[in-house]
Amino acid sequence: MSRAYWDRATAVFVGTLLIALFMLGLILSAPWLVVRGHPMAGAIVYQVFAPLCHQMPKRSFHLEGLPLAVCARCAGVYAGSVLGLLVYPLWRRIDNQSMPHRLWLLPALAPMAIDAVGGALGLVQGTNLLRAATGAFSGAVIAWFILPGLVSICGTWATGVSRHSSA
Repeated sequence: MSRAYWDRATAVFVGTLLIALFMLGLILSAPWLVVRGHPMAGAIVYQVFAPLCHQMPKRSFHLEGLPLAVCARCAGVYAGSVLGLLVYPLWRRIDNQSMPHRLWLLPALAPMAIDAVGGALGLVQGTNLLRAATGAFSGAVIAWFILPGLVSICGTWATGVSRHSSA
């Protein structure tokens, strides 16, 4: 791989990590903004995440006595994605476009799915900590699929050549 490609892959990695950190910061900012006298700004943050999460207060962590902008499971997914991105370069080169085998998604998503479905059916009464842990595990693994995909897409856009091309 060329130096220019490595630079693009690094920019994609840093950009993805910054976006994940920004999203996690927004989640934490909603109650913080409300308590500090900015209720409209806090309400906007809650509204941004409303289409993505049920935002049930009893299934959410609280900060300053108010629920975060997403439930515990979703907060775990966002936090897990940040953690997954942070450890990614310790195990793989960031310019590696190959995705992990799709079968890794099954054990990554299974605990979260079992907790969610079991809770919805009344079979399991999970705690917010369990919801966050299963979400974090899933989010960390999903980050390992998203980053190589984004690196591949950005590499293709920049060069006009797909890694699958025979040119």
